[in-house]
Amino acid sequence: MIDITTNKHVVAFPSKVAAASGSPHQWDIVLGANTDNGALCTLGNYVSHFNYIQGAAPQNFAGKILEQASNGNWYIQVTNAAGAIFLYNSPISEYGEKLLQGEDLYYNEKDRVCRGYQLIDTDIIEISALGFNGVPVKDKAVSYANGKYVVAS
Repeated sequence: MIDITTNKHVVAFPSKVAAASGSPHQWDIVLGANTDNGALCTLGNYVSHFNYIQGAAPQNFAGKILEQASNGNWYIQVTNAAGAIFLYNSPISEYGEKLLQGEDLYYNEKDRVCRGYQLIDTDIIEISALGFNGVPVKDKAVSYANGKYVVAS
């Protein structure tokens, strides 16, 4: 879904995620709220047609910031997946105007299905600065809480 207000959303990408190749799993997650790409959840209850309800955020997720990507986002290597599922749908705008095609305008709408990539240790994900609580810095540890990647102090 495209947000044409002045709100900006997290830009994310499953850079080197084993589940992108089918190992361990990709899930269809029914979202309980509007959700930015890059959010983490756990697998909730089965709904139907192989769809699952988005569960709570993983409690013990841990990662390490590797470096800043050339596009300005940050690479995080997963050090403790803790059952985390990385939520990501390709940001596709229904509008032809270039102004309305920015990835930071995109979010996943409540009650819609979002692709969920089951993370494993050593996977690498990409997150924009807006997805962090704290300032991302190379080699800093991160956890996940309240919809943000929390940079260790």
